[in-house]
Amino acid sequence: MIRNLVVTLICLGAGVAVILTTVAGNGVSRSAGTDAADMPAFRLFRTQTGHKLHIADSEVTWRQWQHCVDEQVCPEIRMPKAASPLHPVVGVNWFDTQIYLGWLSEQMDRQIRLPSHAEWMEFAADDAPKPKEKLFSDPRMAWAADYDITARLPDARTREVGGFGRNTFGIQDLKGNVWEWTATSCAVADGRIENSVCSGGGRVVMGEHIAALSELVRDPGNASCGGGLPPANLGFRVVY
Repeated sequence: MIRNLVVTLICLGAGVAVILTTVAGNGVSRSAGTDAADMPAFRLFRTQTGHKLHIADSEVTWRQWQHCVDEQVCPEIRMPKAASPLHPVVGVNWFDTQIYLGWLSEQMDRQIRLPSHAEWMEFAADDAPKPKEKLFSDPRMAWAADYDITARLPDARTREVGGFGRNTFGIQDLKGNVWEWTATSCAVADGRIENSVCSGGGRVVMGEHIAALSELVRDPGNASCGGGLPPANLGFRVVY
């Protein structure tokens, strides 16, 4: 449990950044954990229904993930040679994210989770994937109707946090090449998700377009992906 918790609000753009810090005995403020880079910083967001949602300003980084590994909770995952600790962690499956969420929830003494598909679409704003014209109207071709034939092979090289900029609400890297796991299961997907996306089951991931992948997938290049080319990378962003 974190003691002497201080919440710092920083107004920035259209939103408010919420930085969780602890105050050490010498009066120096630092982020919960070993130092500021070991814990996510959160931005306060109000949904259209008025619900308060605290969104991690960036995807979970290798440095943040390693802190969980060092405590022998999260599995060790090899960081690509071209990446640095400030790049988003990739190569995680949905079950890996749940381990980290459980660990982080204990560190922050609050329930940390993945965003739902609907929440992701709302805070992504202009960076949310746009629906494309269907290729086929024949119901027998529904499985391929949403496939994007204009898509190009993605660049798999990630960038450090902030490398893909901020959106309207000041949230970083939503237009990056790391696709993000959501809490939404195809088994209970709402009407806002095309049936063709969830035809094979799994969990919804969000990025350049919406897709569904098995919870076991770490390398999306080896998985089928309805709606277009598979994601270049799989990572995640946390909320509460």
